[in-house]
Amino acid sequence: MLIEITKAYTESRRKYHTLDHIAYMINRAVEWKWELTDELLYAIWYHDVVYLPFEKDNEQKSAELFKQHYDKFIYPLREDIDKECGYGDELAAMHGIETPWHEQDVIYAILSTKNHRPLNELAKKLIDLDLAILAEPFDACDKYEHYNMKADKWFNEGYNLDFEYDKYLFHTRQEYDPDLKHDDLWNEGRSRWIKSMLSREKLFYTIKGANLEKQARENLKTELSLYL
Repeated sequence: MLIEITKAYTESRRKYHTLDHIAYMINRAVEWKWELTDELLYAIWYHDVVYLPFEKDNEQKSAELFKQHYDKFIYPLREDIDKECGYGDELAAMHGIETPWHEQDVIYAILSTKNHRPLNELAKKLIDLDLAILAEPFDACDKYEHYNMKADKWFNEGYNLDFEYDKYLFHTRQEYDPDLKHDDLWNEGRSRWIKSMLSREKLFYTIKGANLEKQARENLKTELSLYL
């Protein structure tokens, strides 16, 4: 199970949706003092386990893989632990303890990342962790140079990506346009996505995430200006 997940996130074609993305989300959760429950950790780990640019069913396939692993590995292990420690559902109910989480919570949270609209409470946390990168520092001063550079300069001379939003933006484009040669297609698609996000009443759904709303919108507007 762990080997399969690690292999997925370390595929050579991935540039942004990597183990660094998972680590970023977990670090954010810790920074926000959120309890790293089993359900939250599974949702984080599996939400991008299947990722192919341009495909429309990544979230569905990621949720399906989690369900497969849950049935084969996770549930049997949890059942053994429950029996060993006396945490069964009936005993928990007798003592007024909250019933252990259900795998469906994780599935709905994963599916919610398709359009970043929460289907349950867990999804609100997952979405906010996933989108927190939008509020990271953005090198707006160099925005024109940032996107007018030729592909050979990016790869041969390198580019100083000291800002988290810059890294996110560059690496995301690499996944969709590995050679950075299809400006028109990228600009059109990315602009459409940014406009759809900016049209929303809110991007974040938790109290912690709400603190990022203003900066995230400013960064998105700055990025959009690159394509106009």
